[in-house]
Amino acid sequence: MTIAVADPKINKTSATEFTPDPDKFSLGGLYTDISDSNAKETTIYANGNMQSRIYIAYSYDDYDIDDNDPDVLAALDQYVKDNIKFYRLDSSNNLTELSGWQPSASSNEFQHDLDYAESSSAGLKSVSGRRVPYYLLPPKGDYGLEYRLAAKLGGTDEQTSVDAPVYVHTKEFYIESGDFDIKDVKSIHDGSNVLRSLCYKSNGPNALPDSHKPMKLEANKGIKVKCLANGYNTNCWISMMHSKKGKKAAIFLEHNSGHVAVLEPNYAFYYDHNGVSGHSDTVVGGGSPWDTTTELVGSDVHDGIAMCKATSVELHSGGYHFDFEMQDFVILDNYGNRMRVNFNWDYKGDWYHYWAVSSAKVELPE
Repeated sequence: MTIAVADPKINKTSATEFTPDPDKFSLGGLYTDISDSNAKETTIYANGNMQSRIYIAYSYDDYDIDDNDPDVLAALDQYVKDNIKFYRLDSSNNLTELSGWQPSASSNEFQHDLDYAESSSAGLKSVSGRRVPYYLLPPKGDYGLEYRLAAKLGGTDEQTSVDAPVYVHTKEFYIESGDFDIKDVKSIHDGSNVLRSLCYKSNGPNALPDSHKPMKLEANKGIKVKCLANGYNTNCWISMMHSKKGKKAAIFLEHNSGHVAVLEPNYAFYYDHNGVSGHSDTVVGGGSPWDTTTELVGSDVHDGIAMCKATSVELHSGGYHFDFEMQDFVILDNYGNRMRVNFNWDYKGDWYHYWAVSSAKVELPE
């Protein structure tokens, strides 16, 4: 007679009862890509914002854990992030303190590598040869240097090999007015209202790669407009207004989101300036040019910061019409480069139809 014997049941440790054992960790090395075994170098701007992303390869030797449980894997990753310490190798391969660098388990909003595209987390599955990202911010202004890095895992005797370090190269970012372009993205009413992109030129003086994009305004965006029409919550900032000559306005669309609802027809739009609002000062749009202005959507700009040229718009109060041109805009790009930028709002002398960047210089964060 044949007796069927049931497969033994193995009780795997669940996340609710799991605490990583430091003695079961082993470090496999440092990399600059999540899966490429040859990725050992990275280049970053030492601009005070751009972090270097380093992948820590590790394994965890415990058959009893459920390595399909995302909470277990997260606990392992967290232990590594909480206990990793990076060192700089000197010329004799001795570990020295990585002074002035800011370590972080979290990514900031900027890109992390000039040589590699951003990696996904798709490869983070197994507890054998698993790679977890970590972020290091070098001292601002620390240009033109090469760092060879190794790491130790606290609570263990594990250390990455000094013979296979990861290399971090730091460089300086350069910018001039000629590196910028303001190009039309979408035009309606024969050019009366135009969605524009403040972007980089690939053929500018510093030949910035296509991967570089102006991302946002950090300060001094202009006069924030509150739209009272149809419940719109706008992200619009008026940066230039010429009510008496040309009736033109330049408008930044914050975070490239939203419609240009500031130009909804036949309504008054109140503005805030330095947190002070006044219902006597209004931006007024009227007539057929405004009928389809909400077709201009900031999210249609993909290579820079969204702007809008508006025509037949005025700023007036108590019978007075106002003109102004704001300057000294602080711009951040997707690699964390910070720039102070000024504009020529009428560079063709055609009543403020066309604009250009007149000056640009790099500024490091305070």
